[in-house]
Amino acid sequence: MKESRQEIESHSSAITNKRIDALLTSINLYEFQATSAIPPSIQHAVPYFSTLVTLYNETNGAFCVKMNKDIHDKIMDLLKKGFNISKRLKYNNGLQGDVEKSIYNSLQLRYLMQVCLQNLRYFFRFGQQDPRGIKETLKLFGDLEEDNSNEGNTEGDPIED
Repeated sequence: MKESRQEIESHSSAITNKRIDALLTSINLYEFQATSAIPPSIQHAVPYFSTLVTLYNETNGAFCVKMNKDIHDKIMDLLKKGFNISKRLKYNNGLQGDVEKSIYNSLQLRYLMQVCLQNLRYFFRFGQQDPRGIKETLKLFGDLEEDNSNEGNTEGDPIED
């Protein structure tokens, strides 16, 4: 049995969603912990950035497309900056300012990555494609042809004069 293109794309999307769902869940948790801790620590900043790097590695094809080119350049800058800050945090006992910079950098990185993914309608899809032509537009309002075929026929109308 040969699957249709739509079935194949749907199955592929489901597999992709399962693959990165755990990452998105981890990112949510690490972001919450990092932004709510008083004060945040290295143990908050490093895992948050690391899960974003993993998400980037799993979805990088979405960032390289033409519509996301400008954003991708900013993402690459934030990744480089994040790696430098993480290195200071892990190996040089970075200062509290480095922790704050790392969290802020990660927040920006996550936002831009989500914008790129949403540009490709990864997270939210609103409705169906816009109707093409008058017939498809009228179908949105039901079968108007059927309703119009009884025009002038008052037999069986529930309202009598």
